[in-house]
Amino acid sequence: MKPIRLSYKSRSLAFTSMGTRFIILMILIGAAAINTGNNLLYMILAMMLSLMLVSGILSETCLNRLRYRRLAPLLIYAGEPVSIKLVVYNDKTVVPSFSLHVADSLEACLGGPVRDKYFFKLPPSALQERSYSVLFRRRGVYRPKGVSFSTRFPFGVFLKTRTEAETEEAGILVFPRVFRVSPPGKERALTGPSATLKKGPGNSLYQFRPYISGDDARAIHWKTSARKNKLMVREYEEEDEKKVIVGISNRVLNPPSKESLERFEKGIELAASYCRYYLEEGYWVSFFDGETLLSGGTGMHQLKEILTILATLDVCYDKEKPERRGEDLSTPAILISPFYPVQTGRYSKVFRPDDIDRLPYWNPA
Repeated sequence: MKPIRLSYKSRSLAFTSMGTRFIILMILIGAAAINTGNNLLYMILAMMLSLMLVSGILSETCLNRLRYRRLAPLLIYAGEPVSIKLVVYNDKTVVPSFSLHVADSLEACLGGPVRDKYFFKLPPSALQERSYSVLFRRRGVYRPKGVSFSTRFPFGVFLKTRTEAETEEAGILVFPRVFRVSPPGKERALTGPSATLKKGPGNSLYQFRPYISGDDARAIHWKTSARKNKLMVREYEEEDEKKVIVGISNRVLNPPSKESLERFEKGIELAASYCRYYLEEGYWVSFFDGETLLSGGTGMHQLKEILTILATLDVCYDKEKPERRGEDLSTPAILISPFYPVQTGRYSKVFRPDDIDRLPYWNPA
């Protein structure tokens, strides 16, 4: 039998199994008191009614003036479990809250069971936190509806619940899955202009030469100095700036099939994986799709900008609008085309539909 539940706005009240038995017993005692006129039964009935009143007042006090904040990592990737931290604040200055059960609607958004986070006692003007793990299976924006605070305090007769609306209107942004990838084709095809072997700042050794007064002592190569019986310093090759462009085509002329949409998702993950790989290798990475051209950059900020675009990228059905191609022809470019075969042409590497279908899924990074 489902418990009796009463709702009004953001509040709801449900009788527990013990509370249902308590109400039935109270009705029976009330009926007996009316029929017999026994003062003792009236006193018991009055005590039970006062207990219900006190229970309602105390439970409402527990749920009053509570707020929450959900803390999530800055980078959340689909397919990777993440730890979410739920912080609950008690804004009451005198009265604590007891026996709180907090349910986060984020777990309901993911289709999994909603697990209560239990707080035995939340002191006044204090905060407590609970952490739990969730798994986002797909990229995109998740918009939970808020959290619910519930309590059976003090006697376990009622389960009173208060729903708190979501505080983060922007939702939770989940980036595409990323995998370990290797540069397509020959590495030198994706290093920008041809390297020039000349002396300058860099990481690759150019030559050894005798020490000159004023040279940085950290450049002295002691093994070579000992072998030649004089101080020798290292000189390095000057390295050209490494640049690469990664793009994905999301333009279609007709509604795509289910298989094409799955290939499109895999293409997005492939683009995200290459962008992360080249940024971690120190490349200057630009990105483009059918509607967006993101200028080049390096580091974590550029990675987040690209992943944000890919997280919400959808198929473009606009037949009249040409696909934007603002990439620099002098910079090596990788194009991922999940819908139509494209000739390599100016691109260093093109992943056509057949290429994407044949790609195995890598081990997650």
